Amino acid sequence: MHEARLAVYAILARAGRFVMASSHDPTFDRRGITAETVTTAITSPAAEIIEVYRQDTRGSATLVVGYVAGRALHMVLTQPENDRFIVVTAYWPDGRPHRWSPDYRRRMP
Repeated sequence: MHEARLAVYAILARAGRFVMASSHDPTFDRRGITAETVTTAITSPAAEIIEVYRQDTRGSATLVVGYVAGRALHMVLTQPENDRFIVVTAYWPDGRPHRWSPDYRRRMP
């Protein structure tokens, strides 16, 4: 369903056409998440858009799960605009196992 948008994210990520939100710079560092980590996760074969936020304050955004060395990474990405997108935030969901299904694709009630 969201394969086309995910493909656009992957193309832009490979080309380095994204920015990490400056408001989260210390958080990315603390979590060990770099631009390379994001690119690896977005372009991983099992990457998937798992939620769409149509009314986000930054415009339409998506929650993508991707994988780095077998570890799930969640990334909130703005809709691509002007051939780039913004990584609003990113985190390792295994640090919040009570909030996610075992495959990290569905929120727990």
